Amino acid sequence: MPLAKEVAQEFRKLADALDTIADATVTQPYVTFYHYAENEKDGFLALAKVFPRPFTKTYEDGERGDIILQHETPAVRIRALIKRSAVCRIVEPAKPAVYDCTPLLSAEEESSLEHSEVA
Repeated sequence: MPLAKEVAQEFRKLADALDTIADATVTQPYVTFYHYAENEKDGFLALAKVFPRPFTKTYEDGERGDIILQHETPAVRIRALIKRSAVCRIVEPAKPAVYDCTPLLSAEEESSLEHSEVA
C-alpha cells in the first residue's frame, strides 16, 4: 500500500503536467479522484481530516452500506468511501418488514390456490 506522501507526489507530477497545458480543455466535465478504503478505518479517518472543504457526507444503504465523502467543483470530483461497518457500531440490526394485510380471498379460496396447478 502506498503512503499518502507517495500519492501526493504523483498528484504533484500530474498537476505540474497539467500546468504545461493550462489553456487546454479537459474532455470530461471534471476529473474524478476515487478512494475506496473498504475496512482501513485509520487511513480513512486521516483522509477525512484533510479532505477538501466544503464536502458532503452521505450514507448508502444496501449490502456495503458505505459512508461517502465528496468534494465537487466544476473541475474535479473527489470521492472517498468506506464500509459503514468499519467505522460505525450497529445499534439495531436490520429487521425484516412485518405486514398486516386484509385478506384478499376467503379461507376456502386460499386453500384452493395452494392445491391448484399453474398451466
